[in-house]
Amino acid sequence: MLRPRKAVLSLLALTVSAVAMGADFKPGEVIVKYKPEVFRVRSEMNELYDTLGVQSIQRFKGMMGGYEHLILGACKDIIMERQNKLRKGG
Repeated sequence: MLRPRKAVLSLLALTVSAVAMGADFKPGEVIVKYKPEVFRVRSEMNELYDTLGVQSIQRFKGMMGGYEHLILGACKDIIMERQNKLRKGG
């Protein structure tokens, strides 16, 4: 079972780690990789997307299968606030 709260925290952790490493990013956008052996139920994924306020999903195929490009809405400000705090050394 997918846990939206845990997924949100994981997404925040990934975003924060990308900033800490100095990676380039676009505000409010994230690329997520799902493990191929994990079965994802569409209703649970839709609940996760709603929780995150996802506005757009692009699913990759081929060698990039299992990756999604998400454009965030609702939690974008929270992620940006955390990124800015890390940049300032806090």
